[in-house]
Amino acid sequence: MAVNVKSDTVALSMAKGYYFHHAAKYKVVKKYMKGSWVMTRFDGSSCDKDDIVLKISYEIKMPIKFGTIDSLKIYQSSHQRRWSGDKPRLDANEDSEYVYITETGYAYHKDIKCSHLDLSIHLISKENINSARNLSGGKYYRCSHCVKKDVPYYYIADYGTNYHSSILCSGLKRSVERIKLKDVKGKSPCKHCV
Repeated sequence: MAVNVKSDTVALSMAKGYYFHHAAKYKVVKKYMKGSWVMTRFDGSSCDKDDIVLKISYEIKMPIKFGTIDSLKIYQSSHQRRWSGDKPRLDANEDSEYVYITETGYAYHKDIKCSHLDLSIHLISKENINSARNLSGGKYYRCSHCVKKDVPYYYIADYGTNYHSSILCSGLKRSVERIKLKDVKGKSPCKHCV
């Protein structure tokens, strides 16, 4: 459903309302969200004539306890073009092709569903880390940020190149940004989706 609302405040409130409407449908949200979905914070969210940016933060309860960690703070961001009716607003000369990038990635992607943008994290034992390979066939190497000593288990991502001792390591975070192709600098096309 699309609604053309003139007020930025009302449009942002409606976007938050859609979030709550959909979050309330899922039992897993009620089970694992700390304090339930109503504890979601939207600090930094904004709306203007072109875009709606929702910045969402909440805590989830861990299904199993890792030492003293019983919950994780999750930060998500969604940047969407604001619907303003069926009249195109782009100039004829404006390059309207968009791609997706990550802060630390080496490639840009045409498909938001590209497997290289998906961050699937798995737990692996210390004994199996040397023989483990990512989905591209590459070996995992010790993360210089978080692996300071040997631990019984490590965290790996399907297409990652490092193994991590902390699930909170910045190397396991993935922020995807949608930008115009003409603004991409220093990144090559993804071999899987471009």
